[in-house]
Amino acid sequence: LDAVVFTGGVGENAAAVREAACAGLKFMGMQLDVDRNGQSPPDSNVAHADSKLAAIIVRAEEDWAIARACWRLAQKQPS
Repeated sequence: LDAVVFTGGVGENAAAVREAACAGLKFMGMQLDVDRNGQSPPDSNVAHADSKLAAIIVRAEEDWAIARACWRLAQKQPS
C-alpha cells in the first residue's frame, strides 16, 4: 500500500473520519499530520512527513462528471 485516498463529501470534509481510518493503519507506518488533516486541504497529502504511507485528499468534482455525461447524452439526441 502506498496511499490512502479520501474523496467525495465525507472523504474531503470529515477530518475525524480520515483520522479514524488512518489510525487503523499505524501498523503499516501511517502517520497523519493532525493539524494539516484538520484543514482539509483539497488535492494534497495530509500524512506526516515521516509517514510511510500517503493520505491524500482528492477533490471529487462530481459536477464536472455530471456535466460531461449530460453533454455526451445531449450529443446523441436528435434535435
